[in-house]
Amino acid sequence: MYNNMLDILCIILSLVIQLSVFCSAQQLVVTAGDNVTIPCTSTVSYPVWVGPEMHNGFVMQYNNPGHKNFANPNLPVQKKARLEWGSDDKSLVIKNVTVTDEGLYQCSDKINLSVRDTSLPPRTPIISNTEVSTGNSLIIRATESQVINLICVSSGGYPEPLVEWYRGNIGTKPLTSTSTVTAGTRSFNVSEKYTFTPQRQDDGTRYICQTSFKTELKRIILSDVNAELVLNLKPNLPIAWQTSAVSAGNIAVVKCSTNGSRPAANMSWSYQGEIPAGEVTATLDATSKTYAVVSLFKRRVTAEDNGQTVQCIVTHISLVKPPQLTASVVLNVHYPPVVTVTATNTTVEAKHAVLICNATGSPNTDYKYGKWVHTWPGINTVLSEKPGSERLVLTNLTYEHSGVYTCSASNGIKVFGTTKEFIEGSVQLLVKSFPVITNPTVNSVNASAAVNGTARVTVDYFSNVDESDVKCFKVLNDKRQDENICNFVQEKVIVHLPVLGHIIKTDGIRATISLGINSKNDFGFYDVVFSNEIGSASLRLQILPIEPPAVPYDLETEHIQSTSVRISWKQRFDSEFPQTFVIQMSADNIIWFNATTVYVDTGEHEGKFSTGLENLQESTIYFIRMYAYNEGGKSSFSKSFNFTTLTKDKDTTASTDDNSTLIVGVVLGLVIVALALYAAYVTILLKRKSKETEGTLKGTDISEQSDAKMYVNIGLLTEDRGSQSSKTQSDGNKTMADSKEFENQYTDLDNQLRDIGSAYDAISSI
Repeated sequence: MYNNMLDILCIILSLVIQLSVFCSAQQLVVTAGDNVTIPCTSTVSYPVWVGPEMHNGFVMQYNNPGHKNFANPNLPVQKKARLEWGSDDKSLVIKNVTVTDEGLYQCSDKINLSVRDTSLPPRTPIISNTEVSTGNSLIIRATESQVINLICVSSGGYPEPLVEWYRGNIGTKPLTSTSTVTAGTRSFNVSEKYTFTPQRQDDGTRYICQTSFKTELKRIILSDVNAELVLNLKPNLPIAWQTSAVSAGNIAVVKCSTNGSRPAANMSWSYQGEIPAGEVTATLDATSKTYAVVSLFKRRVTAEDNGQTVQCIVTHISLVKPPQLTASVVLNVHYPPVVTVTATNTTVEAKHAVLICNATGSPNTDYKYGKWVHTWPGINTVLSEKPGSERLVLTNLTYEHSGVYTCSASNGIKVFGTTKEFIEGSVQLLVKSFPVITNPTVNSVNASAAVNGTARVTVDYFSNVDESDVKCFKVLNDKRQDENICNFVQEKVIVHLPVLGHIIKTDGIRATISLGINSKNDFGFYDVVFSNEIGSASLRLQILPIEPPAVPYDLETEHIQSTSVRISWKQRFDSEFPQTFVIQMSADNIIWFNATTVYVDTGEHEGKFSTGLENLQESTIYFIRMYAYNEGGKSSFSKSFNFTTLTKDKDTTASTDDNSTLIVGVVLGLVIVALALYAAYVTILLKRKSKETEGTLKGTDISEQSDAKMYVNIGLLTEDRGSQSSKTQSDGNKTMADSKEFENQYTDLDNQLRDIGSAYDAISSI
C-alpha cells in the first residue's frame, strides 16, 4: 500500500513539473528499430507508467495502478500496439523503437530514453589550425623538422563514423593516426590526430581528412576536407668569404649568403665581442618560393685585425637545435712588417756578436732588407753601414761595436697613405770593454814637479762598465812595482772618443792623479792603470824636475805692412807650467829691446801663436827674436831674422781717398814733431844721468828686465791687441839714435849672452 502511494505521488509531481527534484533520472540510449526494456524497481506488479506523450499540456499516464492493459484512450494507437510488460510485470517494453519514442519515462524510477537514428551522417569534418590562402583553399602552416599534429574533427554522425588521414590522395594507404571518440545522445564525435615531423619534401603536400560509415562492407564516403601543408623552411648552411685581401687602413668586405629559407632568414654579424651592423638583402625565388639572403660586413682595418675571426650568424623560426647557423672568416689584412732587432750584450772577450732583424708582417714572406746602420746613442752620426740581411755578425769585437744598430725590412706593403715601404727597427748593443784613454792620445806623457812637491796629471778615459778604478805603480828598470802609490779624484765629463774613424762626444771620466815627490828618487817612470771588470789600460807617466821651457820655434812674420807686422811661432815642452813669451826687436841686430810679451796658461794653444806689432817706421829693416820663461827659468833666444816694412803706398789696407791721405799726413806730422821734442828732452836728461847709470846698465841682463815685464819703448811699438799680457815701461823710453851709452849696455849684455849660450845661463852665472 505504501509503495502504491509513493508511485501515485511521483506521478502527481511529474504532472506538475517535467523533472523532479526528489527522483533522479537515468539515461538510456537505444538505436532506432530495436526493442528496449525500461526497468522499474516498484514492489507491485503493473505499476503506473507515465510517458513523454502529452495531452492537454500534461504528460500521459499509460495505465491505471495494478491494471495490465494500457487503457488510456489518448495513447496513440501505434504506440499502444508496441507496448507490453516485461517478464517481471513491472518493466515497460517498447518494441521497434522510433525517434518519436524519445523522452522521460517514469514508474518508481525516471528513465530518460534517447533514440539514435541508424543513418545520421556526420557534419563536414574540420581540420584544426588551418587558414585560407589567397586562392580560398585551406593551408596548414608548419615548420620543417618540428613535430606537427594534424587534427580532423568529425561530429554529429551515427553510427560512429570512420575518420582517416591521407597524404596526397585518397587512393593511397591511409596514414596511421589516433582517434578520440565521444558518444553523444544521438551521435558520435570523432577527433582523428596524425602526428609527424615534416621535412622539406613535405612542403606543398595536400593532406585529406575523410569520414565514412565503418560498419558498411563498402564504405560510403560521407565527406572529406583537404589542406595544403606550407612549411617554414630552414635556411641552408651559410657560406662566408672575404671578397679580397686589403692593406691596413683600407676597408675589408666580408660576404655571407644562405638560401632555401621561408620566410627570409635573419642574418647578423659578430666581431670581437660586438654585433656590428651589416647590409642585408633578401631575394625571393619564384620557382621554389624560398629566399636567398646575402649580407655584407664592412670594416676599416688595421694590422691588429689580421687573423681575427668574423662570424656570420643566421637565425630562423625553423631553427631549434641548433638555434642558429654560423659561418666564420679569418680576416686577411696586409700590413708592413713590425721590425725588431734582437741582440745579446757581450764583451770584447767574445769571438763575435750576432744581431737578427726580425720582421713580422702580412704577408709574412719574401722580405727584403735594407742596410744595417750603426750609430752612437743620442748621436745621429753614422759610424758604419753593412749590407742588408736578416743576420749581422760582428767579429773582432771592441768597444767601438757598441751602439745602436738599425735594420729595415719590407714585404712590399706600403704604410697607408704614404710611399714608405721599408720599416726600421733598432736595438742598443753593449760590448763591455776595458777602459779607453781618450786624452792624452799617446801612450806616455810627461809631468814636472819639484822635490817636496806634487806631480799632477789629468787623464780622460771612457768606460762602459759602471765601476772603474785608477792605480799608479813605480817603474824601476822597466819593471812595475807592486805598491799603488797615487791618489786620484774622478769626475764625469764629456770625452772625445774615437769610434770607427769618428770622434764621438760621449760621457766619460776625468781622473786627476796626484803623486807626491819627496826626493829625487821619486822622479822617473810610473804606470798609471785604469781598470774595470773586463780589463785594464795603462799609461806610462814620466815625472821630470821642473825645467825652463824649450826655445820657441818656427818664428816668422805674417802680413807685413808699412807700420805693422804680425809675428807667429810655436811652443815646445815647458813642464806643463804657464809660460811667457818675450818678443824682442832690433834695428841693427845688435841693440835689442823688448817689444811685447804674451802669457800662455797650461795647455793653451798647443799649436801656433801670434801677436801684432804696430807703430813701425815705413821702409825700415827690423830684426826679430824671442825667448820664453816659466817657473823653472828661461829658454835661450830663438834665431833672429829680419824683415822690412812696406811703403805706405803699398799697404794692402791703404786708402785711395785724397782727403783721408791728407788727414793721415797731418796727424803723422804732428806725431813726429811731438816725438822729436820728446826725444830731445830725453837725450838731455840721459846725458845728465849717464855717469850714474852706466855701471848699473852694464851689470843688468835684458832677460831680467823681461821677467820683470820692463821694456824699452822708443815710441814705435805698442802692446799686442790680442795678447793676454803685454806691458811697457815708461822709464825705458829711449831711442837707439840718441843714447850711445844705452847702446853699449845692450851690446855688452848681448855679448855675454852669446858667450854663455842662453839667458838662463847668463842669469845663473851672475
